[in-house]
Amino acid sequence: MLKFIVVSFSLALASCSLSPSAIDQFTFEQIGGTLFSSPNEVTLKAVHLDNGSLLGHEVVTEGIIAKIGKHGTHLIISDHNARMLVLLTDLTNAHLLLEEKKPKVLKVLGTVERGKKGLPFIQAKALNTVESEKT
Repeated sequence: MLKFIVVSFSLALASCSLSPSAIDQFTFEQIGGTLFSSPNEVTLKAVHLDNGSLLGHEVVTEGIIAKIGKHGTHLIISDHNARMLVLLTDLTNAHLLLEEKKPKVLKVLGTVERGKKGLPFIQAKALNTVESEKT
């Protein structure tokens, strides 16, 4: 029912002057998916081993929070194969999510970029918490 309400609200927003990417960011934060774009779901290992085809493209990836930067501008997520830097500088509410919910696992919508030494990182556009299946 909540997903129906969020989708209905998002479609109502679409008729306003908001851009589709802003609506996708809102729906990703609420339900973990997008309405207008279809970003690639990739593993952290796939981003590291990519030959450049993901560079500049939107992706969705998931990982355990390994470290949060002191000033909340970045974090490192990891899975059983790799670790990835996620920049949070484009997000205004990331610190609230990280401080209030204290999630262990995050789903990230973002763009794959390359750093000075050629290593990939993700410029986050939206975050979504992943509920642990094991309790």
